[in-house]
Amino acid sequence: MNCKYCGGTLSLEDHFCPHCGKPNEHAKQHAKDMEAYKSRFDTTQGEVYKVTRNYSEITAHAVIITVLVVLILVVLFVTRSAYAIKRNIHDLQSKRYEKEYTETMDQYLEEEDYLGFHAFCEARDIRVYTEGYESYAVIMRAADHYAYIYDNLFEMMEAEAESLKDSRIESLATYCDNFAKARENMDSYPVDEAYTEQVLQRMEEDVEALLRAYLGLTKEEAEDFSKLSKAQRMVLLEQKYEEMGYGTKITE
Repeated sequence: MNCKYCGGTLSLEDHFCPHCGKPNEHAKQHAKDMEAYKSRFDTTQGEVYKVTRNYSEITAHAVIITVLVVLILVVLFVTRSAYAIKRNIHDLQSKRYEKEYTETMDQYLEEEDYLGFHAFCEARDIRVYTEGYESYAVIMRAADHYAYIYDNLFEMMEAEAESLKDSRIESLATYCDNFAKARENMDSYPVDEAYTEQVLQRMEEDVEALLRAYLGLTKEEAEDFSKLSKAQRMVLLEQKYEEMGYGTKITE
């Protein structure tokens, strides 16, 4: 490139002609073009960085979520598998030791140790549907609710806030209601109805004794308790709860 004034050789970096000292118009325009280019480049580069950063964050979040989902699925699979294995082991043991187990269960019932019966079945995962133990189905169901009634009564005796009264009473009324319904549909199970009824009758007498001892029910109230509706039971239980002074130790 030559100077338009003296014809001397110039470059785009020469703002003035080294020969005549006149300004180089091409260099001035080149500087403006380069500045505009740099501005556009910086803007574009910033947008690219922003998009890339956002994309990276989204990708990172997606990867984290995917990993968490996979871990949850693995945990669920392992948990289900572990439960299935445990269930199978208990089923095999229940079948293998059926004679010994049923003899022990009969002994608990003979001694009227219904909590021991319940704990024995729980520890060995013997349920109403466990093969070989169907004849105990109704008794096991009643023993479950018997244990819940027993536990709830003793929880009532502890120093508790008055605010827990309603939930305690409702829970106890529900357990008593379920216990009273345990003999329903007895003919749906291969049970000895006469023997089962005998066990349930003794268990009912035990529940009546518990209610008299820990809630102050009279003999007549305890005997009629199973005939009441759930709502009637709740009213009576609340009355006895307050008479016994449960739930007042902390508030006082």
